[in-house]
Amino acid sequence: MKKFFIGILVLVSFYIVLNASSNHIRLKIPDIAQNANRIPVGIIIDNGLKKGDLLIVKVDNKIAFELQTNGDEIMRINAHLRGLKSNTSNAKISAVLTRKDGTSEFISKNSVYLGSPSILRHGREGSKRVKFRVTNNKIKLVIKNQMGKNKYVQNLALSTSAGTIKIKMTPVVSRNPYFKIIGKKNFGKVKTKVSLSN
Repeated sequence: MKKFFIGILVLVSFYIVLNASSNHIRLKIPDIAQNANRIPVGIIIDNGLKKGDLLIVKVDNKIAFELQTNGDEIMRINAHLRGLKSNTSNAKISAVLTRKDGTSEFISKNSVYLGSPSILRHGREGSKRVKFRVTNNKIKLVIKNQMGKNKYVQNLALSTSAGTIKIKMTPVVSRNPYFKIIGKKNFGKVKTKVSLSN
């Protein structure tokens, strides 16, 4: 009987660990999004995304983007993502932060979106045009691209005075991808490099 209760306690503890919210990652998403094609998402990393760490953000278990840096810490990332489900108007946004030492933290939240879900179409253009603005420790950028099934923005590299930030995207990122990145230190001069999918 004692072994039975010990087994139950182990299972309960394991369940709590799997379902616990991260203490270091916070998700800022609207309870109700006005547009399925543009769900605003904010990921706040209290102790920073550091060199060698990997952040993966998903919508309904489909990867939207992955982000890494080889320089100074990143404290917050804002992006616009898509709700893609056809049988529901609910999107599950999740973020996994894997540290250089192999440990990871997970958090997820749901957002209800209004209107029809986003439909992925074949890309009509393969634009790489980036508009960005740098203000001290903030980078805001928009890339003109349809983010369809082909010729979408797949890789974005931001070379800054504080190191290089790499973002790998899929069409789960909204049309004309938007990102706002906040670092711990000033970014200084920034150069961008964009590559498209086939």
